[in-house]
Amino acid sequence: MKPSKPILRRRLAMLRGGVLWAALSAGPAVAGPAAPAPAVADPDVVRRLTERVDHQDEEIHQLKAMLLQKGNAPTAAPAAADDVKQRLDAHDAEIKKIKTEIVDSAAAETATIFPSLQFHGFADINYHAGTQKADKNAFALGELDLFFTSQLAPDLGLLSETVIAADDHNHFGIDIERLALQYHPSEYFNVDVGRYHTAIGYYNTAYHHGSWFQTAVGRPQYLSYEDSGGIIPVHSIGASFHGAIPSGKLGLNYYVEVGNGRQNQPPGSDRNAVANISEDNAYKAVNLALTARPEGLPGLQFGAGVYHDTLSPEGVPRTDEIMIHGHLVYKNADWEFLSEGLAIHHSPRGMSDTWSEAGFVQVARKFGKVTPYARFSYFNAADADPIYQLIAQAGRHYGPAVGIRYDFSTFAALKVQYDYVVNHGASIDPGPTFSPIPAGSFSRVTVQMSFTF
Repeated sequence: MKPSKPILRRRLAMLRGGVLWAALSAGPAVAGPAAPAPAVADPDVVRRLTERVDHQDEEIHQLKAMLLQKGNAPTAAPAAADDVKQRLDAHDAEIKKIKTEIVDSAAAETATIFPSLQFHGFADINYHAGTQKADKNAFALGELDLFFTSQLAPDLGLLSETVIAADDHNHFGIDIERLALQYHPSEYFNVDVGRYHTAIGYYNTAYHHGSWFQTAVGRPQYLSYEDSGGIIPVHSIGASFHGAIPSGKLGLNYYVEVGNGRQNQPPGSDRNAVANISEDNAYKAVNLALTARPEGLPGLQFGAGVYHDTLSPEGVPRTDEIMIHGHLVYKNADWEFLSEGLAIHHSPRGMSDTWSEAGFVQVARKFGKVTPYARFSYFNAADADPIYQLIAQAGRHYGPAVGIRYDFSTFAALKVQYDYVVNHGASIDPGPTFSPIPAGSFSRVTVQMSFTF
């Protein structure tokens, strides 16, 4: 059945909208290689074809009126009626030809030439002031995040994320945060090989190094990066297998990851906790996770998993580490509810086993361009745990944070956040100063300008 002329005009309007979408779209594919661009025809071609459709539509309307008049006339000439019908058939053929030209034009515009490279950037500028004596109020440059994706073939791509950031001595350094060759042949089986964000909980895979994506100014304290005192292996070097599990409307997905384990280091060490090219033992870390996104509850996601590694830091007995992680998330256009929890078991040789717990809850509500939010984070590292003694995180650290985010532009946001942190043991500030934090409590106000380009 031939589409009606109004339907055809709507399709052309959608094509015109696609041109605008392609021009404005700037969000990177943070969880995989860039998807192929939508079929978008050249705007001049679309305009010309639209004019032709309008012309054909008007003439068809006139011909149908003529046919109706001749059909009602008692002396209507069959030859005249046949002539009108032939002209209508010719116009239908022209409409079909126009549709073919639209498809061909869109296909020509979107024909992928490999490799297909895309680039995005993220950055933030901050001001902070707090009650810690060692934490002087100051402006601070945040991370400059350079994000690349390149499609090498229809099912093969490359993801690269490089960050330039300053340390506590005001020196800039360059870190390759993610670098993965991604083979994605189907929704059920995909593999990323290289350096990636470990699928522990929700936050670590949903938010990477661009603070513009995050509602708050930064990550919950216990999810800080390895070189900022974080307790989880944020990054892994190895292979991550993931994909959908046929499960009907439940929307199950799996993750199976095998990679180098974390090399725990004391504060100030010149060694990297991420095993980029070598490990301190021959054991490999394994992470298994399962997530669900029920089709009947859009915006809901929950999941659980387990991570295992064998730790061999210098001066600490060999320790078996098990992290049990889970999360519950609900996000839609207005609301954001994030929650996850972590139970960590350490079993050092010749010493008592320990359990430590961590978690956070975050709630945000969007009102146009303004989003107020609140977060409570908690981390209780066993005092007797030699691993957390080594990285200066033993003890309980918890507290609330409240803030507001104002998206004053499509690609830029202003955030103001107040944190109150209680320390029952000395620890390391996760940023921006990375200075020692004595036992006790402190307050901090952070103002952040984050943007993408």
